[in-house]
Amino acid sequence: MKIVKALVALALVAGAVYFSLRRYYPPYRCNIIVMNVSRNSDIIARSVNSLQIAFGARRNLELLRPCVEAVPQSVAVQMLAGTNHTFLDQHEQALQRYRAAMQWDQRPELHLEVGLSLLRLGREKEAYPHLVSACLIHPVWTELIPDQMRAYVNVEIEKLRGPESWKLRKKKRGDLPKLGY
Repeated sequence: MKIVKALVALALVAGAVYFSLRRYYPPYRCNIIVMNVSRNSDIIARSVNSLQIAFGARRNLELLRPCVEAVPQSVAVQMLAGTNHTFLDQHEQALQRYRAAMQWDQRPELHLEVGLSLLRLGREKEAYPHLVSACLIHPVWTELIPDQMRAYVNVEIEKLRGPESWKLRKKKRGDLPKLGY
């Protein structure tokens, strides 16, 4: 009887370990990969050497491949994969990665990247709503949009926010409330 209890306990422990490894280890491992690929992508973004960019982006995508499959709901993994596809001028693949990330999160960065990817693919009408959504939250991003589209995006944002929102209201020091210290 003791042997049966020991075997059942051993089976339960083995099952718990197996479940934990299958459930928790891939996201943990992918977080480490994301940190390394993020650092590599920052270096690639500053590079002017096209061979270094191509080699680095391919290497990053190779590192990210198991994470894209194991943890598809990771927005960071999908965004990094999209960024590295963009480095390789693979804009359709980048768009797929960004849209996969948008299934889990609606960050303004994702709207910006989807919009820019659509612009690179020549699909301007599809890009406008994404660019407006991104620049509505971060107006400084309008500088990243080509000139001919920037005017349209600014008009759309002004319609949504109103004309007064673009004016920066600076308060004088005397207008600030006094703190009770």
